[in-house]
Amino acid sequence: TLLYTIKFEEVGRMSEENTSESTGESSGDEKRKLSLKTYDVEEIINKIIGNKVTPQYMLIATLMIVPMIAVPILAVIPVFTGFIPYTSWHCLSSRCSSLLANSSDPASFYSQATICTNSLKPGVDIAWNITRTSYSLDWDLICSNEHKSSNLESFFFLGAFIGVFPASFLLDLYGRKGVMVVGIVLAAGATVGNAFVNGYYAMLPLRIIQGLTCFLIQTALQAIVMEFTPTKLRNLASILTIFSFSMGLYIGIAISYFLHSWRQIFFASFVAIFLTAIPALLCPESPRFHLIKGKESKAKQTFARLAKFFKNPIDLDEDVKLDYTRYDSNFLSQLVDFGKYPRMTKNSVLMMLYYLVLSAMTYSLTYGWSKLGADMYVSQAVSALGSITVVFTGYQWWITERLGRRRALALNSFIVGVLMLIGIPQVKLTSSLNLSTLMFLLTTPFNGSCWMGSYLLVSELTPTSHRGMIMSLNLALARIGSFIGPYMILLYNVLDSWLVILIFASLPLLGGVFVVFCDDTTGRPIPATPAEVGYTPLLDEGKESQEEEGQEGKQEEGKEEGAVDDDVPLIDAD
Repeated sequence: TLLYTIKFEEVGRMSEENTSESTGESSGDEKRKLSLKTYDVEEIINKIIGNKVTPQYMLIATLMIVPMIAVPILAVIPVFTGFIPYTSWHCLSSRCSSLLANSSDPASFYSQATICTNSLKPGVDIAWNITRTSYSLDWDLICSNEHKSSNLESFFFLGAFIGVFPASFLLDLYGRKGVMVVGIVLAAGATVGNAFVNGYYAMLPLRIIQGLTCFLIQTALQAIVMEFTPTKLRNLASILTIFSFSMGLYIGIAISYFLHSWRQIFFASFVAIFLTAIPALLCPESPRFHLIKGKESKAKQTFARLAKFFKNPIDLDEDVKLDYTRYDSNFLSQLVDFGKYPRMTKNSVLMMLYYLVLSAMTYSLTYGWSKLGADMYVSQAVSALGSITVVFTGYQWWITERLGRRRALALNSFIVGVLMLIGIPQVKLTSSLNLSTLMFLLTTPFNGSCWMGSYLLVSELTPTSHRGMIMSLNLALARIGSFIGPYMILLYNVLDSWLVILIFASLPLLGGVFVVFCDDTTGRPIPATPAEVGYTPLLDEGKESQEEEGQEGKQEEGKEEGAVDDDVPLIDAD
């Protein structure tokens, strides 16, 4: 691992000044260099894009976040293609009719327990009252085989967890854009393949591939969005990213609602996912990634295109100097850094645990609304509406700007947990709605805020040099939680519902505690290296420092030609 501060023009100036002192020569270029203003990458992005919402920013932000639409489509397809309508059927055989006649409670006769306990056979003893197809019904993945249906949901997240290993080094080695585009193409291919499989064991590996590629898309997108965004707009960027996720969920719901064949749903999802590759191809590579790899010319090319697009002309060769840190590393050296930089390690571990509990709670609901007595399509739509609500009401923007990143995230987590606790009493509100379902639906806006806030906090806590690895590890823990979530719903079959809800409620409450012990990143630049984590100055402090540097530059310009300032080291001691 090689860590050093590159100040080419600073070193070059001092070297040439020493030469001038011995030869008595001076150069007009030295005066120009002394008058240049030094900017780091955060200041350049703030200068070019600005910290105000403009049409140009909204256009480029839209291009960057559109691929996020593919992620929820990939995740929730089994909800609509593999559903099991345990409460919607009628009797065919005399044995089933006899059981109904002898039932002490005919109202609760049509249930999973009746089918599975009495080994009633679909097509022989019972017939489903549905007009849609389901691979779970086509392949007899019910009762004792229902775990296979859960596998097709959960193994998607197993694939996403496996994706942590390629993502953690591919993103930091080859960049964000290329990994995202490849992930989209592979995800689309696995999705269209699911439309033609004829059995559980053929679909299972494709679902793992979908999960792996989904992980690549999500991690690369989150990294590139934050690395392009000015300091004061990162809150908005995180909101827009999760908003795009909600839009993808609505697209998946719409596809599944209007198409009745599970094979058609997979094929239409393939088309939607593949189209997201177009905006991904139009996005430039992150200039922060170029600089951390020492590719200054490529970063300047990106900055020049951005400056032209935002109508903010700036000549990086003539007007400013770039002050940045190069960090050459590999997978093993990145792992070693976790032992060398405890502050980075502390924040990373706490946010990994937060992602674990938040995902377990979120996806247990995503796949378990039917256990709460809610309509599959209505509950999913209301769940997605929660995230949209906090966007359009301005709640997420307001609470994050008002309280800061850390406190806002902790508060939203505690609110989710408290609302779930209120839903513990088994109170029937209407014939189709109970208190638990209502409280869980009310948690969805705050749950959406938790995802927005956690994405923002993690992105700002993570150094550019390790962003691919650490965000991959965070999302890997999220995938473990997502893997556990669908199985947690099975607790309703063996535990009292109040106890299951208590378990669910403990997750966001525990997550809030994890967040409290993290560093707060409000108003601070994104760190470039592990050494900067927790020590980057506030934005206002950075401005004051910039002004002081400008004054020093003017003083240097007035010095006699050939003079050397003994107080300025050739190499930065840090």
